[in-house]
Amino acid sequence: MFVLDRDWRFNYLNRRAREEIARNGTDLVGTVIWDAFPEARGTEFEENYRRAMEHGEEVSFECYFAPHATWYEVTASPLKGGGIGVWFRNVNERRKWIEALETAEERFQLAARATRDLIVDWDIASGNLCWHEAHEQFLGLHHHELGSDADWLIERVHPEDREALAVHLRKAITGKGDRLLCDLRIRHADGSFAEVMVRGFVIRDARGHATRMVCAVQDNTERNQAARALREREAHLSTVFGQAMVGIMQNDPDGNIIMINKRYCEILGRPEAELCNLDVSAYTHPDDIARSLALYEEHQSICKPFQIEKRYVRPDGSSVWCKVFVSFVQDADGGHESTIAIAQDITSRKMAEQQLQTQSTLLQTVIDSVQDLIFVRNLEGTLVLANKAVTEGCGGFPEPKPLQNAPETQTGGLTALDRMVIASGDVRTIEEAILVQGQERLFETVKVPLIENETITGVIGVARDVTDSKAAEAALRASELLYRNVLEASVDCVEIIDLEGKVKLANSQALTAMDLTELKQVVGKPWVEFWPHTSRGKIEKAMVAARSGKISRFSTYSDMYKSTPKWWDVIVSPMCDDRDQVTGILAISRDTTSAREISAQLKWASENDDLTNLPNRRAFQARLQAATLRAMESGGIVGLLLIDLDHFKHINDTLGHMAGDHLLAVFGSRFKEVVRSSDFVARLGGDEFAVIVEGRQGEVDLAATGASILSRLQEPVEYDGRVLNASASLGGATFPTDASSASELFDNADIALYALKGTGRGGTKMFKPTLRDQARIISSQLSLARSSISSNAVEPHYQPQVELETGAVVGFEALMRLSCSPDNVGLPGSVAEAFKDFELASRISELMQDQVFADIRKWMNRGVIVDHVAVNAAPVEFLRDDFAERMLARLKAHGVPPRLIQLEVTETVFTERGSVYVGRALQQLHHMGVRIALDDFGTGYSSLSHLRDFPVDVVKIDRSFVDGMGREPEILAIVAAVVDLARSLRIGVVAEGVETEEQRLQLMRLGCPYGQGYLFGRAVTASKVPQLAGDALRTPLRAGAAR
Repeated sequence: MFVLDRDWRFNYLNRRAREEIARNGTDLVGTVIWDAFPEARGTEFEENYRRAMEHGEEVSFECYFAPHATWYEVTASPLKGGGIGVWFRNVNERRKWIEALETAEERFQLAARATRDLIVDWDIASGNLCWHEAHEQFLGLHHHELGSDADWLIERVHPEDREALAVHLRKAITGKGDRLLCDLRIRHADGSFAEVMVRGFVIRDARGHATRMVCAVQDNTERNQAARALREREAHLSTVFGQAMVGIMQNDPDGNIIMINKRYCEILGRPEAELCNLDVSAYTHPDDIARSLALYEEHQSICKPFQIEKRYVRPDGSSVWCKVFVSFVQDADGGHESTIAIAQDITSRKMAEQQLQTQSTLLQTVIDSVQDLIFVRNLEGTLVLANKAVTEGCGGFPEPKPLQNAPETQTGGLTALDRMVIASGDVRTIEEAILVQGQERLFETVKVPLIENETITGVIGVARDVTDSKAAEAALRASELLYRNVLEASVDCVEIIDLEGKVKLANSQALTAMDLTELKQVVGKPWVEFWPHTSRGKIEKAMVAARSGKISRFSTYSDMYKSTPKWWDVIVSPMCDDRDQVTGILAISRDTTSAREISAQLKWASENDDLTNLPNRRAFQARLQAATLRAMESGGIVGLLLIDLDHFKHINDTLGHMAGDHLLAVFGSRFKEVVRSSDFVARLGGDEFAVIVEGRQGEVDLAATGASILSRLQEPVEYDGRVLNASASLGGATFPTDASSASELFDNADIALYALKGTGRGGTKMFKPTLRDQARIISSQLSLARSSISSNAVEPHYQPQVELETGAVVGFEALMRLSCSPDNVGLPGSVAEAFKDFELASRISELMQDQVFADIRKWMNRGVIVDHVAVNAAPVEFLRDDFAERMLARLKAHGVPPRLIQLEVTETVFTERGSVYVGRALQQLHHMGVRIALDDFGTGYSSLSHLRDFPVDVVKIDRSFVDGMGREPEILAIVAAVVDLARSLRIGVVAEGVETEEQRLQLMRLGCPYGQGYLFGRAVTASKVPQLAGDALRTPLRAGAAR
């Protein structure tokens, strides 16, 4: 402490003051302070001293005094007597601490600003938070937006992290340590959660109680994201390393494997554990070890990367070609730290190179085998490739002579044409003359640019000797002109097609068919495109066959053009050269539309009936055959109904054929209406119909179908104001129950039908096995008839016809006998069924007539007079409309007058098949003098209209009436009526089967004039007829002879 008077002189200095400011031992009392310390003038010292001295204020301050290099804490107080008292102390140490503190604070501030951490001071007792202002914002919050209490902070912590934070805080506050470290998530201003790390330091009081905690909050969101990304990249790199398509291996300088990936192991065919114990020479091919080692040592010494193609050897002995890239990792001093080897499997490439070499050799061999001149020049004109035809045939490559104003030939090794090809990249063709083995030949040369890696590097030339072909072309043009004229003369469409299927030539007929007018519209286009899509499969198949040398033919339909759609018959054949090599295809197409239409009409007509529009017999037979085959394959059933209309002939005779045709047409429609759509109805001819039923369940259902048909047919049919009534007879059989084939099925149904007609018409009769016995009888009779005909066993026997009153012979009836043996003579009944067969009946009739007429001729030659001989005709003989002509021709051939012949027919000829021809035949015979007798009159279906409509001269009373008239009055009345009717119509009457005298007398009483039977004599051979005839009285058996 020191005292200054009013004049600024030192009045007093205490010891500490003297030691501090009078350092050299100078006594400062009485010295003016400014003189003693001039450095103090103008400083904070003078300013504050004067305030105290002059203004009487006590002033305290700290100030640095440079001469002493000392900081002082000073208090200047005015004294009552004037002057001031100055108390000061050296505060250098404190200032050092303050400066150190300020430096630390500055450093803290700098660090806080440099770091991204947010510093927060937490007063544990009050819970208040003090945030450092180093950052303008944190977590998207400005400094003034940060809360001031711990609850605010905890509320922003992620709910899942709050419990962990509380645990860390309790542990830091209550524990002995003074550190806090935890990771948690705090909500960002945008609502997301930032990942932060909190580092805290706990400040405790003297008693060890935690009073404050200073924390640094570090936002690690980006760092954590980067760390995760880094881990993903590391995993990816690890995957890449492990799954790389190339092998990767790292070795230390001693060759030990540091790491190796899976691909390298696969290439070497060894596991990693095995490779770690092997030297590289153990799996290097022996032929490559020395080269590999030398190359490695050369580059390893200077750490220079290199590459090598070498072979590795696998455990199984196989080799793998690899391209190995070797690089060296250097340490900080540039020394060799490790080796990286990257191996690429190039086995396929090596194999390809070997194959390429093989192909190159093969290519040379191939082009050497070609007769064309083949050569390649580079851009300098050097010949780099040529075949033997060039090197040997031409002695190198001679200078060609261009033709047809071609560019000049040679220009520095390349022709002008070569340069044009190289410049334009186009393909060019030229004709030129080349000297070959001393003879000038004409060549067609094609020049093509040689392109390598999309760059033209030369020119390829192929020259073909066309000397002969040019001459042939001229001949061909002349030939083509001839062919063209021939093609144009053809009415067919003719096209010539190349092997690629494109049209080369077509005649005008082909162009017209395709709606074209000019040949250029079709040339060069695929022939198949001129046909509809539905035909193209056939076209392609035919052309494939033609290319292989085969001829194809098919029909197809085309509706592509404006003209009427047409059917075409197409023949596709190969065109071959003189070596039988296919060079083209010839197609000839013929319009078959009209022919098809006519064929379809003919086919329809051949399979259908015009009147009923039903299938005919031919279609029926095909359908029946197909149905039985289907049934055999599927196990199904086929039913067949054969239908005959009853007494249809009567309708024709009484109402005319138009009425009959109308009835047939109506019945045909009704048949189709009654049966199912799947059933098949056909008209077999005349009044015969058939129904094929598939899928039914046997005989019962077939009979039910027959009943339905009969029911529908019973409905009246109107025609021209009349009502037509008709019935039908049906015979049925089923397959396979009744038959094993289609023909047997038909035969059995026919057997059933005729069995029904034999016992009475109308209804349906199903085939039974017993009917087959009847059929066997029929077969036996037919067989006997055939054998009798072939053995000429048919001969006539003659039974006399007499006058009942006198017994005089008036004529004979020729009865057929079969002379099977001398002791065995067969009667007509033994071959009765033969008279239902047209061929057999006609043949028997011809044999009988020839013998009868021959016998009459003999009798006439001997002078034996016979009034007449009756011959019989079966109904089936009239199936052919020439019965009368054939009979009259035989009479003429034998020289027998027709008046000596009486033709006997039964009434069934008017109702059976062929009845349409009966009337004309009888009229013609009657007109020529043949007498007509109606045999078995009164039996079966008799009609008086027959006597009116046909030229009947005689009626013969059946033997059944003669036999029964003595027992039954009704029969007697019938016989009397017949006799009276004949007398009224002036028709002769003969009674058959007269065997007793009583019958003769009774017939005489009824007025019947003539008879025949055992009473008068049995049938005798021709040799006995003259004796019976004799000279007895003969009364001609003519109309009215009984009167």
